[in-house]
Amino acid sequence: MVNLLAKAIMLLLSHLNGLDLTMTDETVMSTAIEEALRYESSITFLGRASGEDMVIRGQPIRKGQIIMLMMNAANRDPPRFADADRFDVIRRDNKHVAFGWGIHLSLGAPLARCEAATAFDVLFKRYPKSELVDWEPK
Repeated sequence: MVNLLAKAIMLLLSHLNGLDLTMTDETVMSTAIEEALRYESSITFLGRASGEDMVIRGQPIRKGQIIMLMMNAANRDPPRFADADRFDVIRRDNKHVAFGWGIHLSLGAPLARCEAATAFDVLFKRYPKSELVDWEPK
């Protein structure tokens, strides 16, 4: 959750048009949160052990072999996301894998989304003139 808030705040403040839009249209906040999750996933990769021998795109995988799933790369996949390297707070087709998927979907995903929406609502109402001083953390 901390990573989601920190990264999303940095993204929103560095894309002021996006911030202005989220502050003036409350319906955009949920799409902005989803876009922040897609654009800067908190979990960058997951390791899994293959349950059986298989071939994926011509690459043989042996049973028990460790496979690294690059979540951040999947969330920036150009065939899946139009203009994948652009942060777009109103992106509608945004089925990212920041919280996993299917039976591997994080149980905390709904709570994280709710907490993020509440935090941003309070933060940007309390500090409407927030601005990013420096992109590089010190």
